[in-house]
Amino acid sequence: MIYYISITVILSLLSITEINTDKIKLNKIYFLSIISLICFFSFRYNVGPDFDSYFRNLIRVVNQSNVKNSYELFYKLLNKSIAYMYIYFHGNYPDLRTTFVQPDEKLKLLYYYFSLLNFICIFICFSIFIYINKNAKNKFLNLLIFFLVFLVPIYLGYTRQFIALMFCFLSYQLIIDKKYYQSLFFLLLGIFFHTSLIIILFIYFIYFIISLNSFKKIFLLNGIILIAFIILLILIPSNFFDRFTSLLNWYVIKNINAEIVFTSPGLYFRYLTFIFPVFAFFYFYNEIFKKNESTKLLISIIYFFYVILIFNLLCILVGIDLTTSLDRIFLYAYPMHIIILTEIFKYISKKDFLLKNVIVFSGIIFYSSFFTIWLLYGNNSQSYQIYRTIFDIS
Repeated sequence: MIYYISITVILSLLSITEINTDKIKLNKIYFLSIISLICFFSFRYNVGPDFDSYFRNLIRVVNQSNVKNSYELFYKLLNKSIAYMYIYFHGNYPDLRTTFVQPDEKLKLLYYYFSLLNFICIFICFSIFIYINKNAKNKFLNLLIFFLVFLVPIYLGYTRQFIALMFCFLSYQLIIDKKYYQSLFFLLLGIFFHTSLIIILFIYFIYFIISLNSFKKIFLLNGIILIAFIILLILIPSNFFDRFTSLLNWYVIKNINAEIVFTSPGLYFRYLTFIFPVFAFFYFYNEIFKKNESTKLLISIIYFFYVILIFNLLCILVGIDLTTSLDRIFLYAYPMHIIILTEIFKYISKKDFLLKNVIVFSGIIFYSSFFTIWLLYGNNSQSYQIYRTIFDIS
């Protein structure tokens, strides 16, 4: 845990320094911090609950047998590219059994290739983050939140969905910038990393409904969405729908029938993390968000996930536990944490140092507290607590 604490303390101090000093002087430190975090997450060894399953899958691809078909197209392509590189230089690795006790030389070598795969994934995610955060006046606070709320809990646990989440985040930002075609394009890219992202099309629908007040325009919008779905049916691979129905059956139908029970009690804890950004949104609504470009999108996201919350409560009343499914969907609301604070800092007066310091200190205390509680007491948190690198393999 000392690594997480150290990074949190460093980014917290930089967040406080940033609002009281010349931003230009901190640019080099900002990019150095990002490079350090990329290395931190690329070279991890057996950290996170999904580490072993992703590594086992890479071994299967190297062996060109029993490849897990449930992974989406783009992540599968990344796997195959790394596997073929390994095969080209070193040949197949015949033993499918992975061990973290005494790995042989070939297995150790394959860990380095797996780190290359992780590097590509995290590099894609940080490239998106850098683009989104480029004009922010609270870069280090956003980076701290990105570390505490996004990277450790989500990337280390759900690599593919985290990549999809970052494309979702980029899509949100492009909506704010009114680049709707680019937004839809990157949303579709994200779907090919994790199928669940398709649910965000409903947020698009809500956003445009809010934007349009003409019945004719709404009718036209429904027509466009219908055409888009038809094009999607034609263009996407046939196994996409097999994957979608498989997930639906695995996480929802079997849960309802009590054949397999997936629960995610941490969902309610993660609901609470939205107290800070949502409170800030409504507190500064008249002053900042009433005529802000991001407001319609934020209201759309809040409304959509409010519906999910109500649906969750109804499920509880009838005795159905769908917390795992809803938890995965709820991840796509996470960009609100950064979007809201970024917009607030854009419009706060340069002379209002007190307000800036209050927000920064409140954010640091709030998110650090939630992160610490999750890391100490969350389900599977023990798989995150001890951080090791591939260089620790003996």
